[in-house]
Amino acid sequence: MTWAITADVRRFNEAAEWFRARLPVTQEMADELSSFSGPRAFTVAAVQELEVVQALFDEIQRSQDTGEAYGAFLKRLRKRIPDFVSERKAHTALVYRNAVTQSNNAGRWRQSRDPAVMAARPYTMFDAVMDDRTTDTCEAWNGVIMLTSLWPRQANPQLHHLCRSLLRTLRESQARARGITAIEDLPEEEPAEGFGAPPTDAEWHPDASKYDPELFDAYRARRSEISRSTSRPRLDDDG
Repeated sequence: MTWAITADVRRFNEAAEWFRARLPVTQEMADELSSFSGPRAFTVAAVQELEVVQALFDEIQRSQDTGEAYGAFLKRLRKRIPDFVSERKAHTALVYRNAVTQSNNAGRWRQSRDPAVMAARPYTMFDAVMDDRTTDTCEAWNGVIMLTSLWPRQANPQLHHLCRSLLRTLRESQARARGITAIEDLPEEEPAEGFGAPPTDAEWHPDASKYDPELFDAYRARRSEISRSTSRPRLDDDG
């Protein structure tokens, strides 16, 4: 396995790259692109102004790239969309925390499926933050341990808005010491609608005739931008 090394230890490469690959769209546009929804799109509930969605996406992406704190993100966002931030402070915080947590979990998911990681740490454990804000769903899944290759598709954090749970990889000895969960003992609790599915690395090849031309052009431009950015040499590239 080739480990990615970055000059900034705060940057989570897999998380940042997963988030960068998403396309900022309004909820209306995302609804039109049913096969594009989920991890491929970045939307903001109840926001139909694309410039607002784009500003949030840009500044969250910058936060992911630099590993900065929420305060720095908010300061920049106030300069771009001051009215939205002043009128929707709680909503802004919700969007930020959901996006960052989801990205970090997507990065962990990708790391856990690296062949070298699966060989050394073949088990996955659901690790919830247990306090008075923990939901019944996360509490039920807390401590579940299974082979990574058999991990349930509906149990990938986030499981709901502001979910703080994450997945941890374990060595076989650690898993056996804690107790491996039998399939018949898996919790029945389901994630909230739109949550719980694993991030996907699969390429999407849409049929242009099925979608609005302007939206499809935005998708193609975004994919071209991602391709250029990933082809440039980076500090964490070998050599």
